[in-house]
Amino acid sequence: MRKNSEYEQEAKTLWKTCFDDSQDFIDFYFDHKSDIDSLRFLANLKSNKLESAMLLIPYSMTYFGEAIKTKYVSGAGTEPDYRKKGCMDQLLRKCIKEMYINGTDLCTLIPANRNLFDYYQKTNFATLFKKEYVEYDNKFGFKAYDIKIKEIELACPKEDMPNTREGVVREQRKAKLKDWLFPFMKKGIKQCQFGIQHTNSDYEEIIADLLVDNGKVITAFKNGELKSVALAYCCNDNTCYSIEEIINPSCTMDYELCIVNYLIQNSHIKTVRVRQHNTNKGEDYGMGRIINLTHLLKIYARHNPEMELSMNVYDPIIDENCGQYYISKGKMTKKGMPCKPIKEVDITQLVNILIHDEKKPKEAAYMSLMMEN
Repeated sequence: MRKNSEYEQEAKTLWKTCFDDSQDFIDFYFDHKSDIDSLRFLANLKSNKLESAMLLIPYSMTYFGEAIKTKYVSGAGTEPDYRKKGCMDQLLRKCIKEMYINGTDLCTLIPANRNLFDYYQKTNFATLFKKEYVEYDNKFGFKAYDIKIKEIELACPKEDMPNTREGVVREQRKAKLKDWLFPFMKKGIKQCQFGIQHTNSDYEEIIADLLVDNGKVITAFKNGELKSVALAYCCNDNTCYSIEEIINPSCTMDYELCIVNYLIQNSHIKTVRVRQHNTNKGEDYGMGRIINLTHLLKIYARHNPEMELSMNVYDPIIDENCGQYYISKGKMTKKGMPCKPIKEVDITQLVNILIHDEKKPKEAAYMSLMMEN
């Protein structure tokens, strides 16, 4: 039996077959995101050839202010000769069961196209993350004289590692961005009620990928204090900057507007669009699948002590999630005395019921910067 590491090159080749990514990006992604424990695959028992593969990448997520464990499905693909034979479905179900055993609370993914949303629903994923933008054209102008805009420039020494992601990572470490920029960004994302969190290493990889692809990191300062950070990606044949993440803890619009104005005034682009936080509007973006229902319900009950609920839950893949659950006075019990009425619930429906705050209905699940390209 071959080991995970021996399948890695085949997994890279499969990624190249399934997705429109450069070899440089694939190598960088596997070097930084993949390890011997993250690669999952289905191999043909006769030929020992890889049929389907995916990476399961761990991320922490805030859930009512507490940290839960998630796994992000990345690069899920099947060799063309084995498609429509149930290979990916078999691999997904196997991984979902494994995640439960290993203590994962929630599984997330970003479908590569619209049709895959329906496909992943078959294994009880539900649309959880939305993506909405506000757009500004190149006639926009705004100035706040007490706000200073600075662009982070990380040049790779040409004789060393010219224009490579590894080179940018090296320069970030020299600049010690982890000492001031990354803590600011992490603090901002932690304000999200239901948000996927990134580590310092994640941000190094994200910024390296961004800058190599001609994106920009823009910061806003007031009275010498960092107030906002934006990560702007080039898109639409370099006619638009898409700000996929803007950290603005004070929620003061002036910082965002000054950053937008800087991008317009210092480039030849036609538009700048800014992704919005905490929105239930916009296009479907990512999906979630509950793995450890008991743990999530205990946290949910603790933060919703006024909730009174009894429900029968069915999960066709994880038997341990099936059963009757009772929530009352901040406590959750399984197979407890039911209150009426008893609600029949499929595990798929629970994603958007549990990852939602009745007290803050505008707070939506948030995921960004997953390097999905």
